[in-house]
Amino acid sequence: MYDYSKLPEGLQYSMKCYIEKGIRAGGFLTACLENDLLAAVNRADKTNLARLKDVIQWIYNEAPSDCWGSREKVQAWKQGD
Repeated sequence: MYDYSKLPEGLQYSMKCYIEKGIRAGGFLTACLENDLLAAVNRADKTNLARLKDVIQWIYNEAPSDCWGSREKVQAWKQGD
């Protein structure tokens, strides 16, 4: 359904679990999903920092709009609301 291969390899499984099962993602990915780019930059490792644009573009273009954009939307998605 979603093409996770466009994400950095280390994020593909976490994103899949988050979108398909509502399982909380790690700090960097959660910050990206919450649209908190300052936190995302501060939490990113070297690889994810270099691919931050790709991650954000993937979220915008691929992820369901109900699962990202604010802390509230991410919390609701994790709870299955």
